[in-house]
Amino acid sequence: MLKKRNIIGSLLILALLAVALVATPATAGIPDPEVDFSAEPRMGPAPLRVQFTDETNYFTPFGIAFTMTAIAQQTYTQQWDFGDGGTSTAQNPSHTYRGPGTYTVSLTVTPEYNCDSFVPLDALWDGDRIRPANAQHTETKELYIIVTEPAKEYEEYQEAEPASMNTCYMTVSATQVLPGQEVIITSNVCNNGGEKGSHTAILRINGNQEQSQSVGVSPGACKTVIFKVAKSYPGTYQVSVDGQQGQFTVLAPVIKTTTVATPAQGITTTGIIVIVIVGVILVIAIVFIVHTTKQP
Repeated sequence: MLKKRNIIGSLLILALLAVALVATPATAGIPDPEVDFSAEPRMGPAPLRVQFTDETNYFTPFGIAFTMTAIAQQTYTQQWDFGDGGTSTAQNPSHTYRGPGTYTVSLTVTPEYNCDSFVPLDALWDGDRIRPANAQHTETKELYIIVTEPAKEYEEYQEAEPASMNTCYMTVSATQVLPGQEVIITSNVCNNGGEKGSHTAILRINGNQEQSQSVGVSPGACKTVIFKVAKSYPGTYQVSVDGQQGQFTVLAPVIKTTTVATPAQGITTTGIIVIVIVGVILVIAIVFIVHTTKQP
């Protein structure tokens, strides 16, 4: 009989305890999380990428650690301050330190209690750790991340200017040519930047793209691109290579003509007059001779 009374008493105590738990308002508070974190690596040259890990002990009833998912209706938010102006709300963020220096890091954890849930049992046995709902808990580690000067090769990489390509000094081999005669057009592609680059030079004639040529150019160097064209029709052709202007003219072909003498067809009027004059002169000469011979 005594044993049954003890059992009944225990059940009544548990029932009263359950009622008390359910009836406890959410604003009564939740256990204080034990905030902690780690980082890897903690030292190195800039730029230094660091992976942070939240190692907070969120709920420890009776000394047993539980994950956040084990806490009924209870959530937490994280707020990271990396010491260089950067922040994050992720639980396990990564952050890149761009400049050298020593940085203090802090993690603030804020419990958020759901009003529809119950106060954890841990709150009943650990009264010293009871806190108001949404109280903030912060862990700060002074001079935690050490970033040294950038590596030399990184400095050289940062200082190098990107490739800067431009086309200059276009020339046209001839300004006047015959139909079908080849014209050579040249231009220089130069790189004024600090890194190797490539460029495609485009030849346009009368506004239409005719040819293109790609070249790779080292920093501070130039390469010559060569285009060869021939036009069959006479006219003036406007030439451009990446905006540089020039022109050449195809001349009309010269047609040579040959004059062939043809034989005269009969005696012309001029010929008749000449013959008459010559005849008259002969007659006068004969008369003169005859007259002269008859004189004693």
